[in-house]
Amino acid sequence: MSENQPLCALVFLTSLFCSACSQGTRFVHSAALDADGRYSIKWGFDESTITFEVEVETRGYIGFGLSPTGAMSSSDIVIGGVLSGSPYLQDYYTDSNRKVHKDALQSYQLLYGRENDTHTVLAFSRNLQTCDDNDQIITGSTVRVIWAFHEEDVGMSGPVYHGTNRGRKSLRLLNPGTSSSIPAGTAFFDLQNEEVPVPHKDTTYWCQIFKFPELKKKHHIIRIEPMIQKGHENLVHHILLYQCDSDLNESEINRGHECYHPNMPDSFFTCETVLFAWAIGGEGFTYPPHVGMSIGTSIDPVYVQMEIHFDNPSIQRGTVCHDTLTHCTK
Repeated sequence: MSENQPLCALVFLTSLFCSACSQGTRFVHSAALDADGRYSIKWGFDESTITFEVEVETRGYIGFGLSPTGAMSSSDIVIGGVLSGSPYLQDYYTDSNRKVHKDALQSYQLLYGRENDTHTVLAFSRNLQTCDDNDQIITGSTVRVIWAFHEEDVGMSGPVYHGTNRGRKSLRLLNPGTSSSIPAGTAFFDLQNEEVPVPHKDTTYWCQIFKFPELKKKHHIIRIEPMIQKGHENLVHHILLYQCDSDLNESEINRGHECYHPNMPDSFFTCETVLFAWAIGGEGFTYPPHVGMSIGTSIDPVYVQMEIHFDNPSIQRGTVCHDTLTHCTK
């Protein structure tokens, strides 16, 4: 592809998305778990073990857990901190009523801990398979990570309720994707949804058709990255990008419709070939060196349809989304 001009295109809009790599050798993946950057994690793994480092803006306790649903109930949790200069960590679990219990089998190993005037850092590891019914098995699928913290350390009676200092984030811990190393100055284009008023129901599929940029010669897309609007990380469940017929009616371009609805225009049904797929917890995709998706020739995609699945189990009202896909090419 060296004879082709660089071109980069963003396809998905993701507001809180972090795939920065640690400078160390142990932690090769990282993520911010909250929108304000007060709680961040780094992690690395091998065939049998996963290791985490959490850094939180508190001098009290830190809670970190793995949940089957993203809720507090039936979760695998560790709680730790640094008290009088000494780090501590305990393995807990919650029952179906969200009551916290200390786990008889302590599957997590504390590696180190430290704190300064504003932050606490803890590092710990565990086996991927612990043979403990109270632990969550970590696989290559999406994992719901839950987090919490408090300004006070754990006392004799256990951790104080964290209040609003809590949250969740979906991550693919064992298959986080390849971080991009796109050269500075690479050209790009965005496919951004119009402002979508998410319906007052638990599941919605939203479709919108776009036209790729008109190019005078062949280019290659080398990276596609979802960009999710800030605050909507748990609302966007997955995104698909389809190739449409090349003779599509251009009056439908940039117009959005609820997918598979009886009133959806016929031209939307011509978009069948999947070009890209992303699901919650995933990251952007970078093609291997010297490989890319061809665009700009007579046999390449011209029109594409972006399908977004909004998952709204709490039936939120008044939510408006304008998500984007970014494509980097050369």
